[in-house]
Amino acid sequence: MAPPLVVVVVALLTCSVNAFVLRTWDEAYSLAKSTVSQLTLDEKIGIVTGNGRLNPQRRCIGETHAVPRLGIPSLCFNDGPAGVRLVKNVTGFPAGINAASTFSRRLMRARGQAMAEEFRGKGINVLLGPAMDIMRNPKAGRGWESFGPDPYLNGEGAYETIMGIQSTGVMACAKHLIANNQEHWRYGLSADVDDRTLHEMYWYPFLRSIE
Repeated sequence: MAPPLVVVVVALLTCSVNAFVLRTWDEAYSLAKSTVSQLTLDEKIGIVTGNGRLNPQRRCIGETHAVPRLGIPSLCFNDGPAGVRLVKNVTGFPAGINAASTFSRRLMRARGQAMAEEFRGKGINVLLGPAMDIMRNPKAGRGWESFGPDPYLNGEGAYETIMGIQSTGVMACAKHLIANNQEHWRYGLSADVDDRTLHEMYWYPFLRSIE
């Protein structure tokens, strides 16, 4: 398995918002490994951490640090699962739970592609979505962003949405890993889940999202 930083650099070197280059995995990893070997420690940290500050000029809610001397661009991140956030003149797309209710793979994929085209048009590289949190609690607060309480439907909704998003050259970011299923005490609650339940219910949508 490639080191995490190499995987990040593969993404940075093979995809930008205005154009993306299709390479074989062997070519991409070879280029990424060569590039990583030339990075300083500070540059590596800047790539994998970036910042979480709102940048209205770039329409980002967070971005990585560029390394111009090696041709590594800054990646612009923005929410979210139902369209571009904090930006004017964009579309409010149907929520994940509405998309799931159609049981249509075609519509789920088309929705993902349409959202990503707006992200790309606004200069955003990474769409922070889809959300695939199992809606186990009706008071989840953000449960509408995901594809409902069923692990299989969540996984299929995530897969089709991601295929649609990434067909445009925009990167998808599957979230929220993992057992992040309610807003009440979101940052302080204890999510106690047994191993079988974790694997059969909560992990499944994320496993499906990377297939």
